[in-house]
Amino acid sequence: MDWVKATIESNLQDALSLDGKKTFTLDAKGLGAVKTNLETSLNEAGNNGIIATDSSNKYEYSYNVPDINKIPQTHIDRRILDHINFKYTASSAINEIHVNGTAVA
Repeated sequence: MDWVKATIESNLQDALSLDGKKTFTLDAKGLGAVKTNLETSLNEAGNNGIIATDSSNKYEYSYNVPDINKIPQTHIDRRILDHINFKYTASSAINEIHVNGTAVA
C-alpha cells in the first residue's frame, strides 16, 4: 500500500518538475494530465501484482480528480489542486512481512 501511494506521489512530483507549467495547468488540459498520470501509476502497480484484476482482467481501481468547475477560485489563484483520491482492490499478495532474528556470538 505504501508503494502505491509513494509511486503516485513521486510520479506526479516528477511530472510537475519536468513539465509543470506547460502541461499541468489548472484547466481541463492540466486535470487530464493528472488523470493520465494517476492511470499510469495505478497500471504500473497492477503490472507489479499489487492491484487485483476483475473477471475481464482489468485492474480494479478508481480515482477522482475534481472538475475544474468544482475547484474554488482561491485555490486556482494559489495554484492548489486538492481532493484527488484513488482506491484499489489489493491482489492476494502479502502486504507485510514481520521478521525477527537473533544473532548468536
